[in-house]
Amino acid sequence: MGKGLSSSTADLVAAARAVADFYNINLSSDVIEDILKSIEPSDGIMYPGVTSYYHKKIEKIDYLGCLPGLTIVSIDEGGIVDTIKYNQKVKEFLQSEKETYKDLLSELTYNIKIKNYERIGEIATQSSIMNQKYNYKKNLYKLLGICEEVGGLGVVTTHSGTCIGIMINQFCDDYEKKIKLTKEKVSEINGIIDVFYSWDLQSDEYFRKKNYI
Repeated sequence: MGKGLSSSTADLVAAARAVADFYNINLSSDVIEDILKSIEPSDGIMYPGVTSYYHKKIEKIDYLGCLPGLTIVSIDEGGIVDTIKYNQKVKEFLQSEKETYKDLLSELTYNIKIKNYERIGEIATQSSIMNQKYNYKKNLYKLLGICEEVGGLGVVTTHSGTCIGIMINQFCDDYEKKIKLTKEKVSEINGIIDVFYSWDLQSDEYFRKKNYI
């Protein structure tokens, strides 16, 4: 909790689906989204794969599909971020920042759909750097250096949390070598790492049967 990894939304979505499965109710992602609107700010994890999302409105912008084949070697910088309080803070975005974020979202939407991993990594890195003024990550530039050294795709951060990680493409020829070196380098920062793997709808029979999109 408080790490920016959608744990509170995951709890609510899991509870709704557990009840729906018990009573044999077909509970769509849209209905779950409507339920969450009365509870708290959320994200799009009720949909399979990747979405762009209005987290305060609790409303999907676009479904972008799945992005299989990504590994993120991550560290937790410690502490917690209260998501509700964080989202209540007024953030004075410059007009230039708003335009940049809009362009990044447009590019990200396109590049996820065509699975351009290199550009996705660059966009994640740029977004992480821009978010420093709102949720500072003390190890960002250390990880940027490691990412360049190991040939990673880019650095990703939890914008309203405490985690930061390096993205590695599982489809590259030297993946095993890269992931081993990345783990070694990142673990030198605080000794503890987490490794996350992206999800593929086509390999998940449950979600394909439920048709939650």
